[in-house]
Amino acid sequence: MIMKYLALLLLSLLPFGRLGEDLVSRDAYKGQSTYMNMYHAALLSDPDVQISFHAPLAIDKVYPAGELDSTSRAKLYPFKNELVVLKMSGQEIKDYLEASYGNWIATVTSDTSSIIIMKKMKDYKTKGYKLNFKQSPGDYDSAGGLIYTVDVTKPVGERVKIKRLANGQKFRLDYIYNVGMTSYRARGAGKMLKAAGIDPKNMEDRVVKRGPMCGELLNAFIDENGEISSKTVGNRKLVGSWKFIPAKKAQKALERDLKKIFPEQ
Repeated sequence: MIMKYLALLLLSLLPFGRLGEDLVSRDAYKGQSTYMNMYHAALLSDPDVQISFHAPLAIDKVYPAGELDSTSRAKLYPFKNELVVLKMSGQEIKDYLEASYGNWIATVTSDTSSIIIMKKMKDYKTKGYKLNFKQSPGDYDSAGGLIYTVDVTKPVGERVKIKRLANGQKFRLDYIYNVGMTSYRARGAGKMLKAAGIDPKNMEDRVVKRGPMCGELLNAFIDENGEISSKTVGNRKLVGSWKFIPAKKAQKALERDLKKIFPEQ
C-alpha cells in the first residue's frame, strides 16, 4: 500500500508540460488573450471543429509560468465539459456572438460610459456595497477560428463584424459551419443558442458529434506542443483574432471598470 502511494505521489510530481508565461484570466475581459486562446486552440485541434466558442473558466485567477505537474495541469480545465460540435449557419454564429457580448458589454455612449455591465452587491468584508459582473463570466463566450471585431459604440445586434475565417476563407452568413462548444453551453447555458434561434432541447439533427472531453483535448494539445504560451496558442491561422473597437475608447473604459470590480488591485 505504501509503495503504491509513493508511486502515485511520484507520478503526480512528474512534469506534464509547462506554461511559458503567466496566464491571467482577467485578461479575457479586455479582448483576445493567451488565456482564452488556450481553450480555443484546444477545441480547434479537433479535426471536426472549424469555429470554437468558449468562455473563461475562472473569474480572477493567475496561473504562474513554469513546469506543470498532474495537479496544476488539471486546474487549467477543472470542469467535466464534453466537446459538442454543432452545425450552425453564419447568421446563427453572428447572432450567437451578438448575444454573448450583450451579456457583458454595454454600449459606450461617451468617454465616461461604463462598458462592463455591472450590478451592485453587498460586500460582506466591508459591510457596504461593491460592483460586480451582472452576469457570470462563465457566459462571456468569444470565438476562435474567426477574424472579427466588436464595436462597443453600437447596440446589440450591430456590433459584431466577422471578416473571414482564420484560414483566410470568406465568412458567409448563408454557409453552414461546424462549431465546437462545451456541453454546458450546448445545454443552453447563457441563452446564446436561444438568441441564435436554436432550441437546445431540439437540435439533435445539428449535432456532428459529442466528445471527447474538453480537458482531454487541452491535455493532448499540451502533450503535442510541450507548453502553453502566446506562441503555441496564438497562431492566427488557427485561433484567428478579435478585438474591441474603437480600440482606445474600449480599452480605457475596460481598465476603468475593471478597477471598480477589482479595486484592491
